Amino acid sequence: MATYAKFQIQNYADLVSWIKRRLAYPLIQVEVDDDMIKQCIDDALEVFTEFVTYDEDYLGVELTDYVVGTGVKLDDTVSGIFSLSDEGVAGSVNTLFTVPNQMMNNRSFPMTRSQGGQWVDYEIAQQSLKMTRTMLGGGYRWNFNERTKMLKLLPEPVTDGEKSNWVVTGVYVVRPEDQIYGERLVKKLALAYVKQILGAVRGTFQNVPLFAGANINEGIGEKGEEEELAVMEEIQNMMPPAFIVGV
Repeated sequence: MATYAKFQIQNYADLVSWIKRRLAYPLIQVEVDDDMIKQCIDDALEVFTEFVTYDEDYLGVELTDYVVGTGVKLDDTVSGIFSLSDEGVAGSVNTLFTVPNQMMNNRSFPMTRSQGGQWVDYEIAQQSLKMTRTMLGGGYRWNFNERTKMLKLLPEPVTDGEKSNWVVTGVYVVRPEDQIYGERLVKKLALAYVKQILGAVRGTFQNVPLFAGANINEGIGEKGEEEELAVMEEIQNMMPPAFIVGV
């Protein structure tokens, strides 16, 4: 059974077949081959993944391979970054002369429940640390190139190629293709593109007489253009929040 949680359409072949059936194939001849339909699907996927709200995830990024002046490459599925933190990656306060260490010693930074801490106390302590780091110019700012997938940090970390240094990034990711083919708007947009091609093809045969006096329906192209505009309006309403550089 197909559901929104598990699409029945999960690849090119499934979507090509769905588009043909929506055009009444095989009862009606469809003058578009599979390669042309696949191109329409690719165009629809590119548009959809440009505008839709991306899924959110968190990635641990090892900086051992960071190249000064270039940065470090993230996974190809990453489309943007909404947060970055290098605080508490090791899971403990292990530097003697740090603000977290001083807060821990005077019990204003409860690390565990055994120290009398609660989640509210911990969150307040984290907010205080964040404000302190900002005022003292600490932490990283970042710049992410969504085309090259390169993450550049400011100030740039200095690594010796041996010591492991990590940051945690909150990222927007594009879902795998098999989880996008079945999206309602992808299907509708791909179908609209195919209808436009059909309209152009059938328009070249508008004066050709058909059996029993039938007419060639070239108006399907205009219908496809109307459907494309409707889908694009809906897609653009799903645009993700603007990406912010730095913090």
